[in-house]
Amino acid sequence: MATTNIVLVHLLTLVFLLFFSSLWTPHVADWVIVTSGNLSSIGDTLKPGDTLNSTSYLVSQKGTFALGFFRRIDIISNDSYVGISDMADPMSAFNLYVWFGNRGHPFVKDKTGSLTLDNNGTLKIVRQGESPIMLYSSGTNNTVATLFDNGNFVLKEVNFDGSTKSVLWQSFDYLMETLLPEMKLGVNHKTGHTWALTSWLTTEIPDYGAFSLEWDPKGLELVIKQRGVVHWKSGVLRDNQFENISPDITSMYDFKVVSNEDEEYFSFSNKNKSVLMSEWIITFLGVFKDLRGPDIGRADNCYSYDTNGGCQGWEQPVCRERGDKFYLTTGYYVTGDSLSSNNYSLGISDCKAICWSNCSCAAFTYQYANETGCRFWTGETAVQSDRAIDFLFLYLLSSSPSNKG
Repeated sequence: MATTNIVLVHLLTLVFLLFFSSLWTPHVADWVIVTSGNLSSIGDTLKPGDTLNSTSYLVSQKGTFALGFFRRIDIISNDSYVGISDMADPMSAFNLYVWFGNRGHPFVKDKTGSLTLDNNGTLKIVRQGESPIMLYSSGTNNTVATLFDNGNFVLKEVNFDGSTKSVLWQSFDYLMETLLPEMKLGVNHKTGHTWALTSWLTTEIPDYGAFSLEWDPKGLELVIKQRGVVHWKSGVLRDNQFENISPDITSMYDFKVVSNEDEEYFSFSNKNKSVLMSEWIITFLGVFKDLRGPDIGRADNCYSYDTNGGCQGWEQPVCRERGDKFYLTTGYYVTGDSLSSNNYSLGISDCKAICWSNCSCAAFTYQYANETGCRFWTGETAVQSDRAIDFLFLYLLSSSPSNKG
């Protein structure tokens, strides 16, 4: 029993370190390409009749992006996704994943899948035992699907000489939580399609999370929402400067705004072309940042009474006072009532919102090892931090008895 306890302590300590290091980069995790034998690149393009599966992957011409089947290395889940990684070495465990074609519909353990461009020009993800995910159906076999060095996977109709006739579909239209140069935030008025970032649910689960980053073409500003409620605004963009973003940050980028009858959108690029390409992300906590640079906006620091630094006010319970905040600590509640929500679609930011709106809630954490579900503490509470086996990540309200004491 003693040996078991020691092992648990070491495991929990490791989880603690990994948790804090991953707060800002939830998608840079232990993922690898799925392989069932010899793995090989088949170039950068799928032609009619080609299939991509666990024995092959695409790599862009200059080797900056790879497209294949990826899964996490952990004991919690063996779910896998067809996606695009920002490094040409598909065996690396620390890549950035900028697009998943089956987001929200992973391949589960022991189920196979493939990405296929069939002879009718249909680009689809085939899943064993389930209906295929149709990305685009063109009805013509004069098509190719190419992975480009900017990270865009493009299905296009081509002429007989191989030149592009039209772009039919592209991964840049289906954003996850990452904005790359040349990607758009905004709306296509011709199709009604919107371009917006949506955070991951947790550090481990790339399903749709609580936060979105959007472009408001009328206000000429960037907006962070949590489950549709505005929490943060950048302020109006004027002369390449946002009101609520430091000039030290905006000076690193060039911004582009397009507004016409067809589309309205925002995009960015690096001013210094010699540096590595910037990658903007919105994390599962509501942090808006450059993965290789500074924080840009912090919706996670916004509370409903707060209107500083771009934070927006919204309706709050009468019991919450100015200055009330949640603080991350470790330990275990030894008094007070514990309530649970077994909803796997809830992430830690959802737990925070639920606890904030409940006047009797003093602390919360997640319910399951994959950081979903919620556990809440109410009433008179106290924390002790010396019981490593009962170790928990606790978000403690500043006005709770244990913090006041």
